[in-house]
Amino acid sequence: MRRPLMLILLSAGMLALAAVLLSAMPARAELVNVTVLHTNDTRGRIQSYYYRSTKPLGGYAKRAMFFQTKRPHTKMNWITLDAGNIFGYAPLSYYLQGEADAQLMSMLDYDGCGLGPMDFAIGRSELSARIGEGGIPFICANVLDEASGKYLGEPFKIVTFGKFRVGLLGLADPATPSKLPPDRTQGLEFRDPRMVAAEWIPQLKGQVDTVFILSTLTLAENIALAVAHPEVSVIVSGGQMAELQVPLKVAGTLIV
Repeated sequence: MRRPLMLILLSAGMLALAAVLLSAMPARAELVNVTVLHTNDTRGRIQSYYYRSTKPLGGYAKRAMFFQTKRPHTKMNWITLDAGNIFGYAPLSYYLQGEADAQLMSMLDYDGCGLGPMDFAIGRSELSARIGEGGIPFICANVLDEASGKYLGEPFKIVTFGKFRVGLLGLADPATPSKLPPDRTQGLEFRDPRMVAAEWIPQLKGQVDTVFILSTLTLAENIALAVAHPEVSVIVSGGQMAELQVPLKVAGTLIV
């Protein structure tokens, strides 16, 4: 039986805070507190930058400071996630082929990271190299190598907090090949995320207490997933077509 889950969502991208209690759980069951630190759409911006603001935004140094102020609270069960689009065309990211980004991400101890279109921008072989290094725990269940049938990253991951288990499932934008030069995704199969979710979520349900999805799908697609799979507690979303100013609750699922 699933236990009630208290979620505290901390977005390091905008340094915003939202606390939400997911209900509709058995009243007598033990409450499990999980705090989600989530980021998305870094797009290779390693350093802080200015965008419609007189104050600098983003940057890994600023993100690390934010994480350091939160994680010392030992009564929280911390899980750190990124929806995807870590790499990008910013000079340090693109010309260093994601190496600097990967080293910085590994220092921040992420539990799981999705794959977005911009992650393929550095080149397929370079992305495969970054995945192979293991510094970034990429999770993606709907992108496979056509020749070998192997997943690009791991299809899922289970994060445990004592006896409580969170299943992480990654879903990448199937329109990625149309957004980049052909060589960036050549030889890769992008499967329908709806079919993949329908295959994987029932399997995860038997192994975990709740499911989180790391998604770079559109907002409409994320909402459809939430409706089709109410057992999913959180969808951590990324990409311009999924932008949200505040978390969106669809039935029992929180989209951030």
